[in-house]
Amino acid sequence: MTTLAPFDASKYLDNEGTIAELLSAALEDPDIFVSALGAIAKARGMTQIARESGLGRESLYKALMPGAKLRFDTVQRVMGALGVKFSVTAAGGVAGGGGAWNAASICDQRDHADTLVDCTPPLT
Repeated sequence: MTTLAPFDASKYLDNEGTIAELLSAALEDPDIFVSALGAIAKARGMTQIARESGLGRESLYKALMPGAKLRFDTVQRVMGALGVKFSVTAAGGVAGGGGAWNAASICDQRDHADTLVDCTPPLT
């Protein structure tokens, strides 16, 4: 009988594109996402990821344990250390519907009597 070695994803997690693909696929289930984030952090080196994210190494291990309830801030910090970030798209791949809103569309609003919000034309 042939015995197979356990699958080790770390040798395939060698660039940000692959990491982004894995995390995007894992977003459907929070437990799978935490597991994927943990596997990627281990592949990159937990000490390095802890240092780059500003988290303690032990705290990082605890945060990435199966069943952990991660804070969004922790996820962002770890993802930043991994060189990836979140991106939001419309469900079903449908492009935005006519509203060309962006942060610049609040042009000329005053937050104090003499301070204007920096303003550029809205995207169309």
